Amino acid sequence: MSGRADEHYRRILAALKEDGGFDTGHVASRVGAGSSKRRRSQLMRVDLLRLQALGWVRPMDDQKPICWVRTSAGTMAIEQQIGCSMAEESAP
Repeated sequence: MSGRADEHYRRILAALKEDGGFDTGHVASRVGAGSSKRRRSQLMRVDLLRLQALGWVRPMDDQKPICWVRTSAGTMAIEQQIGCSMAEESAP
């Protein structure tokens, strides 16, 4: 995976906090991916689900809309600047 993709995932993780969540659309607007609001949210959901599979983000609770929070593993990924290319290999 390219460094550009790694930077994209770091920006997503940086947009989230471990306490208090943001819904998918809010995360998308903070990161600035995609052209339309709906398309940004669709693309961000795919990215958030990929990061969830890695254990770096999780839903805040079981309510709708889903609000996402960064996990402590996600915080460590930012601090250690773990390349998402390594994580991509383990994603389903």
